[in-house]
Amino acid sequence: MNRPSRSSRAKASNRVLREPLVKGLGSGRLVISFLRGQRASDYALAFGLIKRTYQQAIEYRTVPAQVRGLTFLLGLAGGALPIGGALMTFADIAERGQFGKFDFAMIAFLTVLTTCGALLLVYAARLEFFRPTDEPVIFDRKSRKIYRLYRAVEPGLKGLFKPWPLRTAEHDWDDVTGEYRVIITPTGATISASHALHFVAARRQGGATLVEDFQVANPLLLGELTVALFWEHIRRFMEEDGPHVPPSESVHVEAVPSSLWQSIGAVGPFGPNYLRWWRTSPVVTGFMHLFIWLVLPFTMVWAILNWLSYATSVPVQWPAEVVESIGPAN
Repeated sequence: MNRPSRSSRAKASNRVLREPLVKGLGSGRLVISFLRGQRASDYALAFGLIKRTYQQAIEYRTVPAQVRGLTFLLGLAGGALPIGGALMTFADIAERGQFGKFDFAMIAFLTVLTTCGALLLVYAARLEFFRPTDEPVIFDRKSRKIYRLYRAVEPGLKGLFKPWPLRTAEHDWDDVTGEYRVIITPTGATISASHALHFVAARRQGGATLVEDFQVANPLLLGELTVALFWEHIRRFMEEDGPHVPPSESVHVEAVPSSLWQSIGAVGPFGPNYLRWWRTSPVVTGFMHLFIWLVLPFTMVWAILNWLSYATSVPVQWPAEVVESIGPAN
């Protein structure tokens, strides 16, 4: 049987994506659904996330070293601060020694607030520590498959205390829709926007539609003008026999921090990367030094959490059938 040409497969991809099985799944506002057979941008970027190349496949890392520790750091801000405020209010009420109706209502509210803060801390700790070293994704254009290793996070309150096993998933590229979504968050007098590229794998099985949603690039790395560029490199590689790595980039093998000193360099302009920061980003580095009294303590806390995250991380390894399918690394 003759295999369809690359152009005919691209046309088929367009037909599939004009009426996707699922559209706008998950959080955030859907901005655009990308078509596999249609260019999203004249340029393509990988943001240095390609960690390994194969004869007909590329492997992305999804957890860059600089973002490790950030999850629990945000959890500390969202959980520990309310708990501390609640405990101080408890102490103030107890010191007065007299309890009115308002005090009992306040105690009930603070109890709920403290419980929620504690659960948030537990959730953030579980997300950050004893997690896989990476959750890589492989795009294999020979078999038109996507392989990924990921930790299955159980939802809900009960899921918070269940095991989160490491799993392998396989998707057909022709079942995948690329979606650009944005989440707008008010921050006082301004708003902040989180831009994300979601891969939605939807296929029919019997009378049901099975759907999985995953990301490759952390939203912290993406912006309004770069989501399409990131998708475009993957699309060209899979649909047009594009290059493994964008011409302006190279395969980036990121060393896993094995010490606190290396973690300091991973999250900020200090540590072993201090001189490189001055060479590559002198304005940003100089600005940070103007507020070093604030930046340095923040960086140190983040670095400690980064180091602990890696110290407790679980190594990952692709299953033998995936290794056999994609072949040896270049």
